[in-house]
Amino acid sequence: MFQKLKRNLIVAATGIFVTASLTAGAFAASATATTHVNMRAGAGNSYRVVSVVAKGQTVTTNGKSGNWTKVTAGGKTGYVHSKYLTSGSASTGTTTSTSTTTNTASTTVYATSAVNVRSGPSTSYKVITSMSKGQIATKTGVSGNWAKISVNGKTGYVSSKYLTTSKPSTSQPTTSQPSNSGNKKLVGNFKLTFYAGDSTTASGRTPRVNHTIAADTSVLPMYTKVYIEGWGTYTVEDRGGAIKGKRIDIFVANNSIARKNGVKYANVYIVK
Repeated sequence: MFQKLKRNLIVAATGIFVTASLTAGAFAASATATTHVNMRAGAGNSYRVVSVVAKGQTVTTNGKSGNWTKVTAGGKTGYVHSKYLTSGSASTGTTTSTSTTTNTASTTVYATSAVNVRSGPSTSYKVITSMSKGQIATKTGVSGNWAKISVNGKTGYVSSKYLTTSKPSTSQPTTSQPSNSGNKKLVGNFKLTFYAGDSTTASGRTPRVNHTIAADTSVLPMYTKVYIEGWGTYTVEDRGGAIKGKRIDIFVANNSIARKNGVKYANVYIVK
């Protein structure tokens, strides 16, 4: 009798354990991200980022591991810290930001300021090009608060707050255009980097802020004067082994400014 009772207790306990495990990890539910948050390969910040969940995006939850929730979103499965999730789906009565892009009719838009264009709808995505103030682009979709655009031969995303459908006024010259638009020739869209610290250039001249640039002299010969959209007029006075093709290195006051500016993209014109 005692052995039979023991077996029954073991079976019952096993059933409770299995049920508890299923409740914790097997039953799918939905949750909504309260902010843009990284989805990681494991339950901890040390794991690599596998995707980004946008603010307002609805995800499927599949259990928890400590303070982390296992989720599936955008065809990927990973872990998000539970404090960035709220139970249930996003309300259909309000506009939410999701990682799913909704295609729209092509619309002409203009940048309201210099802004980076990213590979995805979040600042977590890499910069693929940039727009100068007043630059034109074609909007083809939306993803939450981000617009999908085509510009400089690339397709990417810009925060909608930096775009407008109103054409900038042409009654006054702006910093994004040369003062004499008839005396310029477009060379192309260049990658811009920044450097400091040199006391002498390859031309033998002393580099000057807001004046000196390094370029590939097979593309822009030494002493060529160029207008860099959104930055101003510069002169090629330097070159470097890493400066190849459509790339310009702009001389700035110090390394801190160089690091802060990072990498930009802009249209470049030869000033005649």
